[in-house]
Amino acid sequence: MITCARVAGAAGAAVVSALAGCGGDASAAARQLPELHELAGPTMGSSWTLKWHGGAEGERVRALVERQLAAIDATFSTWRAGSELAAFNAHASTAPFRASALLRAAVGQALELARATDGAFDPTVKPLSDLYRAQRTGGAVPTAMALAQARDRVGWQRLRVDGEALVKASPELALDLDGIVAGFAADRLAPVLAELGVRDFMLDLTGEVLCRGSRPDGAPWCIGIVDPLHAVPGAERSLFAVPLVDRALCTSGDHRDAANADGGELLHVFDPRTGSNPARGVVSVSVLARSCALADGLGTALLVLGPDGAATALQRCGEDGVGAWFVMAAPDGSLLGRPVGWPDAFAVDGRLLHAPPLAADVRQQRERELAAAETELARVAADGEDDVAATVWVGRRLGYLQRWRDAIAVYRRGLQAHPDEPHLLRHRGHRWLTLREFEAARGDLLRAWEVTRGLPDEIEPDGQPEPGRPPHSTLQGNIAYHLGLAQLCLGDFAAAARAFGDALALARNDEMRVAAAHWLWCASMRCGDEAAARAAVAPLQGDLDVVENRGYLQLCRVYRGDLDAGSLTAGEGSKGAVLAFGVAHLAAVRGEPGAAAALRAVALRPDWPSFGVMVAEAACRWPTLR
Repeated sequence: MITCARVAGAAGAAVVSALAGCGGDASAAARQLPELHELAGPTMGSSWTLKWHGGAEGERVRALVERQLAAIDATFSTWRAGSELAAFNAHASTAPFRASALLRAAVGQALELARATDGAFDPTVKPLSDLYRAQRTGGAVPTAMALAQARDRVGWQRLRVDGEALVKASPELALDLDGIVAGFAADRLAPVLAELGVRDFMLDLTGEVLCRGSRPDGAPWCIGIVDPLHAVPGAERSLFAVPLVDRALCTSGDHRDAANADGGELLHVFDPRTGSNPARGVVSVSVLARSCALADGLGTALLVLGPDGAATALQRCGEDGVGAWFVMAAPDGSLLGRPVGWPDAFAVDGRLLHAPPLAADVRQQRERELAAAETELARVAADGEDDVAATVWVGRRLGYLQRWRDAIAVYRRGLQAHPDEPHLLRHRGHRWLTLREFEAARGDLLRAWEVTRGLPDEIEPDGQPEPGRPPHSTLQGNIAYHLGLAQLCLGDFAAAARAFGDALALARNDEMRVAAAHWLWCASMRCGDEAAARAAVAPLQGDLDVVENRGYLQLCRVYRGDLDAGSLTAGEGSKGAVLAFGVAHLAAVRGEPGAAAALRAVALRPDWPSFGVMVAEAACRWPTLR
């Protein structure tokens, strides 16, 4: 997509759709799921794809989509001489131009976006985009004078919607709505599809994606943001997956499709306010919003504004929950992610999650600890020493500051230097869990388990120790424990039980025993193996040395029958979340009325980084036991 105009054939960043990941549920395979339908076809010099379940089937849906897209093309095409947009552009007059409701609606949205972005998105950019199109098709390379003359004919302030008409303040004003029209078309298609009963769908129009409802298995639609370094059509790789429910995701990018102009480069991304290319560094930007038109147009504008100017534009756009993920080019050629307004994570059901606030004194202390860890990593690297431990600590300190994706990036760089290093895999797997990227977590933790099998275990240092308590967890025990959580959240209960069984066998103290035994009981009950569940908690009797994991201990005593679940009170924080989950899950295991609502209440707790909330989110999609 070019800035303010999409040019057929221009290389642009895209998205990869998938039906796996994003917290997929292995238990869904055993259930009868609705059939997933798929249609595709050409549009706007590119293509459209629709995946859906429920409602009308086959040809009725195709006929509707093609009829709507034909109307869009007849209205907005920049290359069809008979389009309404072409007629408006040929209307070289300041007299009102009577416009269709469709054209007026699109222009109205485009002008709102131009105001919000201070003209970084400009629907009157056609004189500049024409220069680029002409050069791409073998025309003369634009001179500085030609660019300046074209720029003088651009200005969104000289256009207004007046009743049923569009009015130009300058006769030569011309529109190019390609930077918003695909998203606008997707928004227009959604209610029409709903009239056919199609309310759960993923629609991809020229790479702009709008999702409504859920996949056949009840999970969000899963869209991967393409890695610009691996964007070859048909062989794309994604940077990470985005679960979408009733939201759009649009990605715009500068893939260096350039020409020389008076000795300099003319990229297909340009600032309509100046006619020149914006400052370098932004490789792509992905925008998340409820409105696909808004996400599409913002993607165009944010390539110009960059991350430093994005926050103001997002605040002005008039929609809550809008976020942008920038991919920036580092001096060494690597890619850096920079979020602006982007959620810290996505819940299993697709809700946007933002980190709970940290107290000012806590944040300051953790910032100091991070700075010390980064200093130590720099020293170790400069001295040529083994930097694995120092890398782990930088990642852990970032995690404690709730900068989980930054921590993952640190572990990724460490793994590039030390492939299959188990400490880095174990900690990255933990952070993938926090972000609900369960498939990625399972992959890292399975590999860490494989490379450490048969090796001596080791105590892991505690980053946030309980005063007066020594570290109590081990490398292999933590690998197995977190692997069990990943398998549990993915609905593979048998694999989860095996992993928690390994964690229990590796536990060297009561703190780890009660934690592993609790989750093993849950996984075993989900497998229908009540004997294994009883065996997991049977040894946990007497006076146990447990301080940090008392919630787990209380739950294990409930499972043993030593304690009544009604006597437990779940407070705030991760320890309270574990208790809340355990009580709600026990009610589900027993088939008690209201159990589903109780699990949902745990899933909606604000302390979502905790494992109790995380597993509750996944458990809301598990099959009913009784």
